[in-house]
Amino acid sequence: MNLERRKVQVYELPLDPDIRILRPEQVIVRFSHGKTVDIGSLCYLVRQPFAKSYLGAKRVSNAGRLVQIDSISEKRIKDIRPLISFISDQVVQSGKRLETIRDLVSRFVAFMFWVDQNEFHDILNEPFLAKNALTQYTQYLKDRVSRNEISNNSAARQQNTIIQFLCDFFEDEELKFGISLMRVNQRLKKNTQPPSEDTKAKVLSLCEHIFDGLTSLVLEHKPYPFELVMPSYLNFENNKLWVFPAESWFIHPNKALLKRNICLAYNYQTGTLNTLEQVAALRLKPSTNIKSDYNLLKAAQNNLVVANQDFRHSQRMHVGTIAVNAFIILFLAQTGMNWAQLLNLQWNEEFQVSSSHQLFRTLKWRAGGKECSFELPVGFMPRFKKFIGLRKYLLNDQKSDFLFFKLGERGLGTPVQIKTDSLHGIYVTFRRIDPKLQMIQSREWRAAKSDWLVRNTDIATTALVLQNTEKTVLSSYIAGSESTHWEEMSSFLHTMSNVVLSTKNDQDQLLQGAVGQCSSFGSPFTSNNDDSINKPNCIDPEGCLFCDNYRIHVDETDIRKLLSCRYCIEKTAHLIGGLEEQHATIKPILERIDLIVAKLKEYNELLVDKIMSEVEEGELDVYWEKKLEMFMELGRVIN
Repeated sequence: MNLERRKVQVYELPLDPDIRILRPEQVIVRFSHGKTVDIGSLCYLVRQPFAKSYLGAKRVSNAGRLVQIDSISEKRIKDIRPLISFISDQVVQSGKRLETIRDLVSRFVAFMFWVDQNEFHDILNEPFLAKNALTQYTQYLKDRVSRNEISNNSAARQQNTIIQFLCDFFEDEELKFGISLMRVNQRLKKNTQPPSEDTKAKVLSLCEHIFDGLTSLVLEHKPYPFELVMPSYLNFENNKLWVFPAESWFIHPNKALLKRNICLAYNYQTGTLNTLEQVAALRLKPSTNIKSDYNLLKAAQNNLVVANQDFRHSQRMHVGTIAVNAFIILFLAQTGMNWAQLLNLQWNEEFQVSSSHQLFRTLKWRAGGKECSFELPVGFMPRFKKFIGLRKYLLNDQKSDFLFFKLGERGLGTPVQIKTDSLHGIYVTFRRIDPKLQMIQSREWRAAKSDWLVRNTDIATTALVLQNTEKTVLSSYIAGSESTHWEEMSSFLHTMSNVVLSTKNDQDQLLQGAVGQCSSFGSPFTSNNDDSINKPNCIDPEGCLFCDNYRIHVDETDIRKLLSCRYCIEKTAHLIGGLEEQHATIKPILERIDLIVAKLKEYNELLVDKIMSEVEEGELDVYWEKKLEMFMELGRVIN
């Protein structure tokens, strides 16, 4: 296959109404956040293959995908014109985020690669051909799932995306009728796991020190060399990092004495200028020209003088942008904002602060003709106001519609919107200070904030602060960090062996119950002081599960009691009320049962699996069978 480059032209979205596209095969569309999609390549029936199921092979942003020149299709050219207009209209009218639209278009372009491989070339012109193609594509996705090449949920999302894209393009919702729709399995959906407390602490501590220190250097006109205080966990000597107005604004203490070919005049260990001997020792290649080293030191000294006299020195502006990057991570952690939201957050200096909840303040301003707002913890407000001061200083009377922006090389030039992949670059810089620093994505910060809010406020407040529905909070973000969960459950796991008894234990001393046995009826007790966990009692059968006197034997009778209890709870959970009530009441019980079942399996997994299967088929313990029948007669059971 002979693939070649072709002439391309980049068009900004949304398209100007006066623009006429004469050569659709050359079109690359660019979204306002800088990402591009090569639409024109679809005019060629043979194109560069795709590396992944929905994302294209890596290409330079403004370069076209390689194509087979003689595979160009005049019919396809005619079909691409309305497609380009459709994409432009989506940007203006759909109300979807730019990144969402770009992802939809990218997935569709990848789908078209499969289309042309399977000779459904006219799908953009003939809806019935599109429907036929979708039917075959669905089978293709199912085959990939069966071969474990992709997950069921990935395949379902891809199918749903393409179907809806074509329905919108043809303005015909009936296009999806008759196609076997793949469903996302919620059980397979992984909730976002918050980062561990240790990971969060290190990232936040490092960013706080960088922001506070470098902001002080810039706004308070501190002199170079500057002593930047570092977190103690790094184990730097005296917990400091020396900053110079040089090509490398710092060098890691462990690398300060390593040979190099830049910044030879500066001693990053002591915060002083090097001696002639020290300069010579740092050189990668020995030099006999002492005069050259002398001039090097003299130039470095002059550079320090200039940087300390010029408070808008390029190096000061540069480290100011580093401080902004550190603040961005702090801001993500405090607000739980999505990365795309942060990038597109417009700003007006005339903002107002008002009290919202006990622990939060609401910031309101007008931007782009509409009122905007977000919430910050009270304790974060001083640091936010410091950032606003830094922002104003760096802009230096230039205008930026965005709260966060990027300046040119060394902090100079016109402010522009931050790119979508900038977060990775921020962490790359900070890993020069802490090579083991773990990257925390915006979604992980959001999960961490949700976890904190739920623990310290309530579901309603959590949903309000994160601007989500309560259902979304419950289903997507309440995972809790693994370390925290382990701390909370460790005492219970430690005593679990006391709960599960072998069949050889003397049962005469135990009282029969609905979910197992009791060693001291009438004296409910728990050593767990956590108020959030269900309280043990001798009235409700479920109350036994949280009692230190609860016991269960590894035999068919007790196992069936426990599994029947779980079965009935699952069938009647909806009677309790809304999701919040169910989460608070039912979830701890089911988690407790699952932990006991896991322990039972350590003794006799085959027996547990057998009874579990029988219970699912309706072979319940007598007590729970009667209880369930009562609800069934009332018509209150979910089948």
